[in-house]
Amino acid sequence: MEKEDILLLVVASAKDEPLTPVQLQKTLFLIDKQCQGRISTSSFYEFEPYDYGPFDGEVYKDADELAAEGMLLRFKSDRGAWRNTISTHSGREKAEQLKKEMDPGIVQYISEAVEWAQGLSFRELVASIYQAYPEYKVNSVFQG
Repeated sequence: MEKEDILLLVVASAKDEPLTPVQLQKTLFLIDKQCQGRISTSSFYEFEPYDYGPFDGEVYKDADELAAEGMLLRFKSDRGAWRNTISTHSGREKAEQLKKEMDPGIVQYISEAVEWAQGLSFRELVASIYQAYPEYKVNSVFQG
């Protein structure tokens, strides 16, 4: 399994709701922290402290590649300049196949992490990550 597969699973777990950049980054970050060693990937994202906490630009590169393959759609938000991400029908089908290859506990964690992130505002999500992982606040511009 590759890191792109985990990204696809995250976006597909959002059902028919797009994920914002902060939801996508923070969910993948939590999966990295909470499932370390339980997901067999050749490599995973390397999150670093950034303006709003843990960040890896590779997430967007991989999302763009999955969009080019028809697995995801990336589109400009109507609330700002950022791009949201949603899975396509093909992406959801592939995600269902990937789930069969994974530990059911990991699949459940991914689903719960996505649902948790979707249930919080931008401020609440970033603040929650900083509370649990204060070392990622070092370069923050966040004032919430």
